[in-house]
Amino acid sequence: MKQLIVICLLLAATGLKGQTRSADLRLYITGTVPEKDYIEIRYDITAPGFVELHLMDASGKKLWIKGKVTDRKGLDYIRVPRAPLKPGERYPYILKYKGKDYSGTLYSS
Repeated sequence: MKQLIVICLLLAATGLKGQTRSADLRLYITGTVPEKDYIEIRYDITAPGFVELHLMDASGKKLWIKGKVTDRKGLDYIRVPRAPLKPGERYPYILKYKGKDYSGTLYSS
């Protein structure tokens, strides 16, 4: 059974004339989808760029870090292998994009 947890985060900021405004650079966490061998963290970005995932345990210890270059705006995902995850536990994570942090939590069923 798949579950979808929808979390929307919005970054609001001002920019300088003639430059890309930071308000235009956003990442939205659109959900997590558990599969047999991995959990997929889905997100939507407003411009191409590098997205980095930091997955932690409940104590804040980093378990897994992965980066991904996306050459287009829009929907994308990062797959987290189930191997380091314990069933029934929640794991906080941070997605880093364009100098900003976007946090969420995934549940390992």
